[in-house]
Amino acid sequence: MAANASRNMLNDGLAYTPTANHTPHDTNEIDCNAFSPVDQDGDVAVITAAGVTVTMYCLKGIIYPVRCKIIKNTGTTATNVALFD
Repeated sequence: MAANASRNMLNDGLAYTPTANHTPHDTNEIDCNAFSPVDQDGDVAVITAAGVTVTMYCLKGIIYPVRCKIIKNTGTTATNVALFD
């Protein structure tokens, strides 16, 4: 796994593949298993796959294993959010 630079592994042993950078939007649905702010720490407002709205403070470069269907623009201050499968 370490030889494959396109995958990232969390302490729980789960591997994630980067799929796209995402511009937060209040209604555009996505399907991701994890996300990471790339350029700046800040709040990320999401609607999870279960339909729960959550806003959390996230650090850039950290992968957050939250299955999301929407990463909202309203309430998100982190910039350049990367999506992972």
